Amino acid sequence: MGAIINSRQGAEPEVIVVAEEWRGYAIAALLARSGRRVSVVTLGKSPALPAHLYPSFSFAHGPWLYFGFEKGGLADTLFSELAFSVPILRQEGYYHRMAPPLQVVLPSQRIDLSSDREELLDDLKREFGPSYGGIRALLTELDKNDLDIYPAIGRVSSLEPRGLRDRIAIFREKWNQRKSIRGSGAQKALAFIRHHLADPHWESFLGLQSLFAFQKPLDQMSVLDLLILHGGLQRGAIRLVGGDARLNQLFIDLVRKYQGEVIGADTPVKILRGRRGEGEVSIEGRGTFRAPFLVVALPESIPEPSSGAGELWVAFEASQEVIPDPMRETLVLSWARGASPIHYNYLALQLSLSSEEKGSEKGMRRMVASALLTPDEMQAGRFSEIEEAMEERIRWLLPFSEKRLRRLTSSHFMPQSRSCSLLDPSLLNSLRLVDLGATSLFRASSNPAVYVVPTSTPGKIDRLSFVLAGLYLTKVRT
Repeated sequence: MGAIINSRQGAEPEVIVVAEEWRGYAIAALLARSGRRVSVVTLGKSPALPAHLYPSFSFAHGPWLYFGFEKGGLADTLFSELAFSVPILRQEGYYHRMAPPLQVVLPSQRIDLSSDREELLDDLKREFGPSYGGIRALLTELDKNDLDIYPAIGRVSSLEPRGLRDRIAIFREKWNQRKSIRGSGAQKALAFIRHHLADPHWESFLGLQSLFAFQKPLDQMSVLDLLILHGGLQRGAIRLVGGDARLNQLFIDLVRKYQGEVIGADTPVKILRGRRGEGEVSIEGRGTFRAPFLVVALPESIPEPSSGAGELWVAFEASQEVIPDPMRETLVLSWARGASPIHYNYLALQLSLSSEEKGSEKGMRRMVASALLTPDEMQAGRFSEIEEAMEERIRWLLPFSEKRLRRLTSSHFMPQSRSCSLLDPSLLNSLRLVDLGATSLFRASSNPAVYVVPTSTPGKIDRLSFVLAGLYLTKVRT
């Protein structure tokens, strides 16, 4: 790692960052590295929900990164800015590439979504023979669109301004990218797909991927979503080993390395409007912290509470010998032929890696299955019944498992907007969108010192767009 560039302990903070996971901590590290005096307030789990509702599996959420690990990509830019290179990250075992990134299992089809184009086309031709011509035409059209969209969602601008001509070129590049993003975001994916082919099996196939990637059904996907999914899988998936906890520690260590202060907050926190225009963070039992610049960087940080799907996770342990050879480390599948026992006909299954098997009996593999539930289903509390149905489906997937599959534990979670409960109403009601093109954040008009950054979106795809927000914030002066 690079040398420490700031030595500013004992000084008042210029920036307070309120965060609860690694993406927010990464923004804090970017600000500290840029020369700001940073205090990061690390939140515990929401006191409004019991601890058992949160997933506690060390490998259940990856997290997943589809974009940005190539030269100039968002991950490469993030770690370069923090003097911690992507090659070092891999050498130290933080991630590995999945091959294939994902397997899709339908009642009569099993398709590996290989990042190798020819292997993928061979699988699609075998499983969707009569529709293959339309599928190939659709993929070709997606490839063309991807050339316009990907630079805006997966990379930092390749142009470095050296004068007026470069600045005009960057402006035009960003203008065209925003136009492409808005246009693709306004188009419905289903209409785009059906222009090339109408095949219910293909739509079921894409529907499982949509639920996996974005936690929404195919009919709610935009062409932009489709391009993100297609482009990400083509570039290859990265799985970060050891779950969120490992990355949390990495970025907290980087904040400290660049002389940032870390304040743990296990008691209720409130973000207030400072009397002198600064941001204030009140921590119950600890007092009030103030700074001229305050960033709230939380998952689901949106002006209104999320009404999306919740997830039910169930952890299993199975003997390695009952896991069939065609089964990949991550797959999605439909429940079965006929009606699903829940609204969404979707299950996801992720196998642990050998490096994540600590505590397991030799020869055993752990896995986490997840199902999406509507808010009504979450409130109805049919968890035991659904867990039984999930186990039955997994036994179908693992023939001959019998007593060699056992359920370990489960948890469930309905995403909520933490910033809605933390922000003073005068701040919350004054949030205004700041459009950055490939990403966006919010600024409080009643107190321009306060920014709110959504650091993640539902689903398993992570585009690392928070990096663009973090880079933007390093240039903001209050």
